[in-house]
Amino acid sequence: MLIEPHVVIELGENAQLEIGKGSSIEDYTILILGDDPKAAVPAPSSLRIGEQTSIGKFNNLRAGGGAITIGSHCFISQFVSIIASNHSTSREKRIMEQPWDTARTGVRICDDVWIGVNSVILPGVTLGEGCVIAAGSVVTEDIPPYAVAAGVPARVLRYR
Repeated sequence: MLIEPHVVIELGENAQLEIGKGSSIEDYTILILGDDPKAAVPAPSSLRIGEQTSIGKFNNLRAGGGAITIGSHCFISQFVSIIASNHSTSREKRIMEQPWDTARTGVRICDDVWIGVNSVILPGVTLGEGCVIAAGSVVTEDIPPYAVAAGVPARVLRYR
C-alpha cells in the first residue's frame, strides 16, 4: 500500500477506512469521511479500497454520510469526484442548515473498473465489474458490467 505524502485524509468519529494490499493513492487526493454535523445521529462513513487499485492525483472522494466501496484492480484517473451523499434541499430550512440527504447514498465500484479523468460518480451508483467510464462523464445511474459509458449524463456506448 502506498499513500503519497500530500494526500489529505479527514476522518469523522464514526469513520471506517480500509485500503487493500498493493493499492496506491497519489498526491493531492482528498479522502473525506466526515460526520454530518446537522444529523441527530450521524450515519457512519466508510471508504473501502480493494487490492492493487490505483487512485491518481487530484481526486475527491467524499464518503461522508455514506459508503464508498472500490474493488480490486481498479484505475481511477485524475480529477475524479466520487460522492457518497448529497445535501438536502427542503424549502423548510436553508440548505446549509439541513442534514445530508439519506434517500440515495453510497457508491459501489466493482473490480477491474477504469474511471477516466474529470469524471463524477454521484450517490447511489454502482459501476459493474470491468466497466469503463470515459473522461468527463457524470454518472447518475448504475452502469452494467463490461459497459463503456460516456457523457453527461453517462450512457452506455458499447461493451468491451
